[in-house]
Amino acid sequence: ESINQKSLIVFDNLNNLKKKYPSKIRLIKGKGLFIGIEFDFDGIIKKFEFKKIKIPFIKNIKTVLMGAIIREYLHEHKILLHFNNSQPETLVFLPPLNISEEEIYTFIAATEKVLEKGLSKLLAKFIIGNIKGH
Repeated sequence: ESINQKSLIVFDNLNNLKKKYPSKIRLIKGKGLFIGIEFDFDGIIKKFEFKKIKIPFIKNIKTVLMGAIIREYLHEHKILLHFNNSQPETLVFLPPLNISEEEIYTFIAATEKVLEKGLSKLLAKFIIGNIKGH
């Protein structure tokens, strides 16, 4: 398949997930196989502000939320992803150009599982894991 075909598969599937989880994904952006999934962290941040939780090691909740998401992909799905500190709500998917269609669908399935699990659960798991030193 061409890079354009692979790109279409990724964008179509991610946009379907965006429709299915409109409160969790704000935007799918990028070009070719340089893809960003922009999460909507506002709801979860409001929950924490509402509870007036003061956790000293959390300087930037968005960075911690993205860390929780990235850790879930790595530990549960063996997929290594990253983000940029200037846009901590955007997960970067930058696969090699020779990625197979099967590998693309593995990533899409993992993304759906991450969304199903929910950001609150991932954040709690991440914080507890860091406290325990895992």
